Amino acid sequence: MVGADPSAGNLELAARNVPEAELLHRDKLHRDMASFPGRPIRVSGSLRDTPRRAVCGTGFEIAGENPYAHAPESNAAAPEHQLFLNCRRT
Repeated sequence: MVGADPSAGNLELAARNVPEAELLHRDKLHRDMASFPGRPIRVSGSLRDTPRRAVCGTGFEIAGENPYAHAPESNAAAPEHQLFLNCRRT
């Protein structure tokens, strides 16, 4: 498992909880916490090519992409389009 975060504190917490993970102190994308089928995840808010370039520029290749459209329960909010990247280290 590989994780990236701009916060040293978050990386320390991650290292305690997942000691086998490789943790990188960097982040080129704006990220927020969200819920995806009831589980907390980190998501980026950007155009699709931005995370692709970030991933490919840090030693990974994209093995697959899973787009997901989510329609909020309220009509006041626009549908969200999410992109999950399956990556492997090059």
